[in-house]
Amino acid sequence: MWAGAVGSGRREHAVDTLLRALSILPLDADSARCAASVRRDLERAGRSIGMADSLIAGICLAQVLPAAVQPTP
Repeated sequence: MWAGAVGSGRREHAVDTLLRALSILPLDADSARCAASVRRDLERAGRSIGMADSLIAGICLAQVLPAAVQPTP
């Protein structure tokens, strides 16, 4: 979001307002371990997801939160 907002005061303000309204969850050591486990398990099953997706999954697992996913065919 910031990449598209930098240089435009109005957009920077909009991004800042949005981010202040959200709860930002940490990418801590527990989240990183969960992300690694997700990637390893998927790779062993012959499937993979991108790094960002595995990190999001790791954060959700570490925080015991649901994650919405869209299965691919």
